[in-house]
Amino acid sequence: MATPLTDNALVSRRNVAVEIGVLRPPPVTNRYIPACVVGCLSAHAPSPGDARPGQVIRRASGVTTTSGGDRVEVSIEHLRFTAGQNLSLLPGLDGVEPSLIRDSVQLLLDAGASFVDVLLGQITGRSPYDLDDPLLIELLSGDLDEMQGALLIYPDAGGPVSVRPRPAADPNDRLQRLLDLVKRQSLAWSERHQIALFDAPDVPAEELTSFFDRCGSADALMCRWEGEPTRLAAHGWRSAAAVVAGASLLHIDDLASTTVGFPVNLGPGRAVHADRRDRLAAPPRRAAPPPGLPLTTVRLHPKHDTATVEGDLSLRRPAGAWTLPALRTAKAIHYVIRRATEPFVFRPVQGMELYALTSALTLALEPYQISGVLTGPDGEGGPDINGVVIRDADTPGFLIDVAAQLRPWCHQVRMKVTLHQNQEPSVSLSA
Repeated sequence: MATPLTDNALVSRRNVAVEIGVLRPPPVTNRYIPACVVGCLSAHAPSPGDARPGQVIRRASGVTTTSGGDRVEVSIEHLRFTAGQNLSLLPGLDGVEPSLIRDSVQLLLDAGASFVDVLLGQITGRSPYDLDDPLLIELLSGDLDEMQGALLIYPDAGGPVSVRPRPAADPNDRLQRLLDLVKRQSLAWSERHQIALFDAPDVPAEELTSFFDRCGSADALMCRWEGEPTRLAAHGWRSAAAVVAGASLLHIDDLASTTVGFPVNLGPGRAVHADRRDRLAAPPRRAAPPPGLPLTTVRLHPKHDTATVEGDLSLRRPAGAWTLPALRTAKAIHYVIRRATEPFVFRPVQGMELYALTSALTLALEPYQISGVLTGPDGEGGPDINGVVIRDADTPGFLIDVAAQLRPWCHQVRMKVTLHQNQEPSVSLSA
């Protein structure tokens, strides 16, 4: 006869070892990221995350195969810094391959950013200036996908960075790096509602004109310094793009607020004597670029360690029409429309659902209408929202047309929302 089970019979008599400790809670990564400095570590550079584990958001490493069949080691680090934290482990000018990443993070924090994210890739055989490398772009894409709407600063794009009065590389080579970066990333920046910022190399006017003709439309800003020779010697080696981003972050809660005219604190620059340029045989002061180019100019104060943005034109076509605040506002509206349509992906394609969708879009855009940055096409009332049901047996869905005007820039914009059942919504913006 079987012995009935008792409570004691269910208890194992084996010894069990239990380890008790404290586990660091995982960081919150879904927080809105206003700005991120993007860069590439030298192949043999130390990992900043090893020395600053408290600043690590995510780390990953492995081995991959290039298009040529070579196996290379890759790693990625996503870090976050706040004011007062030690930045010495970030790539700087003291490295074998000088970098502006450390100084750019400091500029953003000095400008008033509550925190700054840093995304660094590392690939065997790549330098900090290979930001146009397809493998590096693919490596960083996953983390950048999570930074919807962020300002992306590329301080080392178009490098090598010059730490002496004379250029460290052929300016035309630097311009080609920037052109490759824009062409390979412009679509991704647009899809992620991001705006990229980088610095203009010192090249002849005709070369800059050729660059803008060849790069096409992009949600990006090319930034450059202006100022007295001694002030340029003190601060002109830094990233003007980081200053423009810092000026934008001064009014992070007001998308439509201009970045022009507000002083940005730069911190101390290099100690420069009045005759230092002559003693070091520095090249003559560069000529001003021709008028009409969509360049963003940062002017240094003649006496103080501050700078102001003079014009913040983006590379989006038509040239000269889209300033940074206008572009940020358009992207925010684009993002809000996309988020409002996502819950309807799995809804039945019916007339009542179309009415619910247009009502959801009206409600999502209401804050922009109340603030005065979004009106109807004629400048009055709210945006015109019209929709139809796509009665297709294979791919049924909804087609929504949003016509509006962005104020105070008086930009006529039209957003076309295509929503097919069980597929991600598509939102296209035309102006």
